[in-house]
Amino acid sequence: MNAKRLLAGGSISLTGVGIFAPPAGALIAGGLGLYGTLVAAIGVVLGLLLVVGGGWLARSDLSGNRALRVAGWNLLGLVALGTVLALVVAYPGATVPTFVAAVVLGVSAVAHVLIGVNDVRRIRAGELATEREKLAVLNRLTRHNLRNDTQVIVGLAEVLAERVEDADLAEMARKLRRKAEGLAELNDTLREYQQAVEHDSGAASVDLRDLVESVVTDTEGDATIGVEVPEGLSVRADEHLETALDHLIENALEYAGEEPRITVSARRDGGRTALTVADDGPGIPDVEREVVLGDRDITQLQHGSGLGLWTVKAITESYGGEMAIREDDGAVVDLRLPTARAETGKHID
Repeated sequence: MNAKRLLAGGSISLTGVGIFAPPAGALIAGGLGLYGTLVAAIGVVLGLLLVVGGGWLARSDLSGNRALRVAGWNLLGLVALGTVLALVVAYPGATVPTFVAAVVLGVSAVAHVLIGVNDVRRIRAGELATEREKLAVLNRLTRHNLRNDTQVIVGLAEVLAERVEDADLAEMARKLRRKAEGLAELNDTLREYQQAVEHDSGAASVDLRDLVESVVTDTEGDATIGVEVPEGLSVRADEHLETALDHLIENALEYAGEEPRITVSARRDGGRTALTVADDGPGIPDVEREVVLGDRDITQLQHGSGLGLWTVKAITESYGGEMAIREDDGAVVDLRLPTARAETGKHID
């Protein structure tokens, strides 16, 4: 356990013990009357909250310095109200029962701990926003350079394949071109993933049947794609849902074999609508599924093999939905999306 975090949590818990003791003692002694008992009970609760809060802080994932910042806010609350109480007591004839002073200090301490927690969250949010901006700039620069370089490689590979007389060299040039085209597709996927992560869903109403038929019509390949989507079934989404569905069908086409059979279906699922893409292939590898769904930590050796499912997940979650992956004589991906009123459904181009 982090020493600084332990120190910060311990100081807040110790404050709680100090706040708890006077009102608890007053309650045990009795004779406080209704209002006095109520005030003392509030003090006991505040003390317990601080003790528990200190334990939470010590076990939290905050950095040591952030935890000390929260403890600093707690100390500020004690000093500020403590100074005021000291001035009141110093006034001739003024008295403040010890348990009442403890309650006042407890209110200040709890309030300042909450302020401290919100303060470190605000700082962290600002840091995350800065990091996100830096990553976005890096992503754009990388994609720009990748796009330009792959275009050059594709062009050179085409020229080589046409001009070289050696059959083996010509085949190598064609393979080089295919690899470059794959990098170009990866560049497009990176762009789609960035858009999926950064976009704020407009949450329009999208007719699923129109959407599915549009994507299936535009799909290239020899696959047999069945559509089982009833009319009038709509979800709260936007144009990015088309990208998600396109990725799921592309994955099925790539991994389900030479003559894949794919089924796209939709149904009501409680208060939501499930959009399902199923194929008759070997299924998605366990590591891939567990990494994408968060059931397995991402490491250098276990990180998934593509961005398609990550993009689908990001898009789905942007609508407040969920993605599930299972097996049933092939891979089955379920997108559980918020249901919209059918009469307002429309396909967004």
